[in-house]
Amino acid sequence: MVNQFCVVFTFQLAPMRVLRFDGDLLRNTVNEIVKITELKGITWHRFTELNRLMKGLRSHEMTIISGRTGIGKTTFACEYSLDLAEQGVPTLWGSFEMPLRKICRTLLQHEPLHGLTTEQVVSWAELFSSNIPMFFINTCDVHSESDIIKI
Repeated sequence: MVNQFCVVFTFQLAPMRVLRFDGDLLRNTVNEIVKITELKGITWHRFTELNRLMKGLRSHEMTIISGRTGIGKTTFACEYSLDLAEQGVPTLWGSFEMPLRKICRTLLQHEPLHGLTTEQVVSWAELFSSNIPMFFINTCDVHSESDIIKI
């Protein structure tokens, strides 16, 4: 059974406090370096180099993907999350910038759907929906920080 959860969600973080590299932070960092083989997560089938750099998706970490408009963040995030979801990792999607239907379209278009009839596309989408543990938060009505906290 998979005990990890991939969350793909874009939001603005609240101000954080500044820490020194000592105490618990120092001890925890050294512990991770010493036990690096124990800390490997679920590896991606599609991203060999990402596996080498990140050691897979680990349950105690969050990955943030950022960059300017039009460079492929959503396409990459779809591929990233789809890879994990196909391995049984429940995946949660939310975006304040893009409607969910566009994210879902990008997810579905990773499969060869060209030349299929409408019925075949519907059938394939339903099969995807029932077999892939992917979930979505509707953020279209989010207008304030208090709305975000409610989610």
